[in-house]
Amino acid sequence: MGYRENVSTELVVKTMTDLVNSYHSTDDEIEQKWIKHLIQQGFRKLEDFITPCVSVKAQELAVQMGVGDLSQYGWSVQKSKMNDPDRSLFHFEHILTVSDLVDRLLSLGSNPSYESVISMIEKADVAWSLKSEDQLLNENGFKTKRPENPQNAYETCGIKLV
Repeated sequence: MGYRENVSTELVVKTMTDLVNSYHSTDDEIEQKWIKHLIQQGFRKLEDFITPCVSVKAQELAVQMGVGDLSQYGWSVQKSKMNDPDRSLFHFEHILTVSDLVDRLLSLGSNPSYESVISMIEKADVAWSLKSEDQLLNENGFKTKRPENPQNAYETCGIKLV
Protein backbone atom coordinates (compact mmCIF):
# COMPACT_ATOMS: atom_id res chain seq x y z
CA MET A 1 0.00 0.00 0.00
CA GLY A 2 1.29 3.43 -0.85
CA TYR A 3 0.22 6.72 0.67
CA ARG A 4 -0.44 9.81 -1.46
CA GLU A 5 0.94 12.21 1.12
CA ASN A 6 2.40 12.15 4.56
CA VAL A 7 -0.12 10.79 7.03
CA SER A 8 0.60 10.55 10.73
CA THR A 9 0.58 6.81 11.30
CA GLU A 10 1.01 7.42 15.02
CA LEU A 11 -2.14 9.56 15.12
CA VAL A 12 -4.16 6.96 13.20
CA VAL A 13 -2.92 4.12 15.42
CA LYS A 14 -3.57 6.08 18.62
CA THR A 15 -7.08 7.04 17.49
CA MET A 16 -8.01 3.52 16.41
CA THR A 17 -6.51 2.05 19.59
CA ASP A 18 -8.51 4.50 21.73
CA LEU A 19 -11.69 3.58 19.84
CA VAL A 20 -11.06 -0.16 20.26
CA ASN A 21 -10.42 0.32 23.97
CA SER A 22 -13.59 2.39 24.31
CA TYR A 23 -15.60 -0.24 22.44
CA HIS A 24 -14.42 -2.99 24.78
CA SER A 25 -14.85 -0.88 27.92
CA THR A 26 -18.63 -0.61 27.57
CA ASP A 27 -21.43 -3.14 27.49
CA ASP A 28 -23.93 -0.60 26.19
CA GLU A 29 -24.99 -1.71 22.70
CA ILE A 30 -25.83 1.82 21.56
CA GLU A 31 -22.38 3.07 22.60
CA GLN A 32 -20.69 0.09 20.93
CA LYS A 33 -22.65 0.70 17.72
CA TRP A 34 -21.62 4.36 17.73
CA ILE A 35 -17.94 3.53 18.34
CA LYS A 36 -18.02 0.86 15.63
CA HIS A 37 -19.40 3.48 13.23
CA LEU A 38 -16.50 5.81 14.09
CA ILE A 39 -14.03 3.00 13.37
CA GLN A 40 -15.75 2.33 10.03
CA GLN A 41 -15.47 5.99 9.10
CA GLY A 42 -11.83 6.03 10.16
CA PHE A 43 -11.05 3.16 7.79
CA ARG A 44 -13.07 4.79 5.00
CA LYS A 45 -11.24 8.09 5.35
CA LEU A 46 -7.84 6.38 5.10
CA GLU A 47 -8.65 6.06 1.40
CA ASP A 48 -7.91 9.80 1.13
CA PHE A 49 -4.24 9.02 1.75
CA ILE A 50 -3.83 5.74 -0.15
CA THR A 51 -2.70 5.43 -3.75
CA PRO A 52 -5.26 3.02 -5.21
CA CYS A 53 -4.48 -0.18 -7.01
CA VAL A 54 -6.13 -0.46 -10.41
CA SER A 55 -7.50 -3.42 -12.32
CA VAL A 56 -5.91 -3.96 -15.70
CA LYS A 57 -9.29 -3.74 -17.45
CA ALA A 58 -10.28 -0.53 -15.64
CA GLN A 59 -6.98 1.07 -16.60
CA GLU A 60 -7.43 0.00 -20.23
CA LEU A 61 -10.85 1.68 -20.31
CA ALA A 62 -9.47 4.80 -18.64
CA VAL A 63 -6.78 5.07 -21.31
CA GLN A 64 -9.38 4.64 -24.08
CA MET A 65 -11.47 7.41 -22.50
CA GLY A 66 -8.47 9.73 -22.16
CA VAL A 67 -8.72 9.73 -18.35
CA GLY A 68 -5.13 8.62 -17.75
CA ASP A 69 -3.72 6.84 -14.73
CA LEU A 70 -6.58 5.81 -12.41
CA SER A 71 -4.22 5.48 -9.45
CA GLN A 72 -4.10 9.28 -9.37
CA TYR A 73 -7.82 9.56 -8.60
CA GLY A 74 -9.94 9.10 -5.50
CA TRP A 75 -13.64 8.38 -5.18
CA SER A 76 -14.58 12.04 -4.74
CA VAL A 77 -13.50 13.00 -8.28
CA GLN A 78 -14.99 10.05 -10.12
CA LYS A 79 -17.93 12.05 -11.48
CA SER A 80 -15.96 15.10 -12.57
CA LYS A 81 -12.38 14.20 -13.51
CA MET A 82 -12.95 10.59 -14.55
CA ASN A 83 -15.86 11.25 -16.94
CA ASP A 84 -18.10 8.83 -15.03
CA PRO A 85 -20.93 11.17 -13.92
CA ASP A 86 -23.32 8.39 -12.86
CA ARG A 87 -20.58 6.09 -11.49
CA SER A 88 -21.64 3.39 -13.95
CA LEU A 89 -18.22 2.51 -15.37
CA PHE A 90 -15.71 2.44 -12.55
CA HIS A 91 -15.99 1.05 -9.03
CA PHE A 92 -13.89 2.23 -6.08
CA GLU A 93 -13.62 -0.24 -3.25
CA HIS A 94 -11.65 -1.46 -0.29
CA ILE A 95 -9.72 -4.58 -1.22
CA LEU A 96 -10.34 -5.93 2.27
CA THR A 97 -13.84 -4.72 3.01
CA VAL A 98 -14.40 -2.10 5.69
CA SER A 99 -16.61 -4.61 7.48
CA ASP A 100 -13.74 -7.11 7.57
CA LEU A 101 -11.28 -4.43 8.70
CA VAL A 102 -13.53 -3.37 11.58
CA ASP A 103 -14.22 -6.96 12.67
CA ARG A 104 -10.53 -7.83 12.62
CA LEU A 105 -9.57 -4.68 14.52
CA LEU A 106 -12.19 -5.28 17.21
CA SER A 107 -11.15 -8.93 17.49
CA LEU A 108 -7.78 -7.73 18.79
CA GLY A 109 -9.54 -7.13 22.12
CA SER A 110 -8.91 -4.33 24.57
CA ASN A 111 -5.44 -2.80 24.73
CA PRO A 112 -4.23 -4.01 21.31
CA SER A 113 -0.54 -3.57 20.59
CA TYR A 114 0.77 -0.84 18.32
CA GLU A 115 2.00 -3.53 15.90
CA SER A 116 -1.39 -5.27 15.70
CA VAL A 117 -3.23 -1.99 15.01
CA ILE A 118 -0.71 -0.85 12.39
CA SER A 119 -1.11 -4.26 10.75
CA MET A 120 -4.85 -3.59 10.35
CA ILE A 121 -4.25 -0.09 9.01
CA GLU A 122 -1.82 -1.46 6.44
CA LYS A 123 -4.57 -3.77 5.16
CA ALA A 124 -6.78 -0.78 4.25
CA ASP A 125 -5.93 -0.86 0.53
CA VAL A 126 -8.32 0.49 -2.10
CA ALA A 127 -8.71 -0.23 -5.80
CA TRP A 128 -10.38 0.96 -8.96
CA SER A 129 -12.08 -1.72 -11.01
CA LEU A 130 -14.87 -1.90 -13.54
CA LYS A 131 -18.47 -2.18 -12.38
CA SER A 132 -18.59 -5.52 -14.19
CA GLU A 133 -15.60 -6.75 -12.16
CA ASP A 134 -17.29 -5.65 -8.94
CA GLN A 135 -20.34 -7.65 -10.03
CA LEU A 136 -18.11 -10.73 -10.44
CA LEU A 137 -16.84 -10.30 -6.87
CA ASN A 138 -20.42 -10.00 -5.60
CA GLU A 139 -21.63 -13.03 -7.57
CA ASN A 140 -18.79 -15.09 -6.10
CA GLY A 141 -19.71 -14.21 -2.51
CA PHE A 142 -17.11 -11.49 -1.92
CA LYS A 143 -19.40 -8.46 -1.54
CA THR A 144 -18.89 -7.88 2.19
CA LYS A 145 -16.45 -10.60 3.22
CA ARG A 146 -13.08 -11.47 1.75
CA PRO A 147 -10.65 -14.34 2.41
CA GLU A 148 -7.75 -13.91 4.85
CA ASN A 149 -5.70 -12.84 1.84
CA PRO A 150 -8.20 -10.59 0.00
CA GLN A 151 -6.16 -10.78 -3.22
CA ASN A 152 -7.43 -14.37 -3.50
CA ALA A 153 -10.95 -13.03 -4.13
CA TYR A 154 -9.69 -11.06 -7.11
CA GLU A 155 -7.70 -14.02 -8.44
CA THR A 156 -10.77 -16.27 -8.11
CA CYS A 157 -12.71 -13.80 -10.24
CA GLY A 158 -9.93 -13.34 -12.81
CA ILE A 159 -9.33 -9.70 -11.84
CA LYS A 160 -5.73 -8.57 -12.03
CA LEU A 161 -4.77 -5.59 -9.87
CA VAL A 162 -1.66 -3.53 -10.52
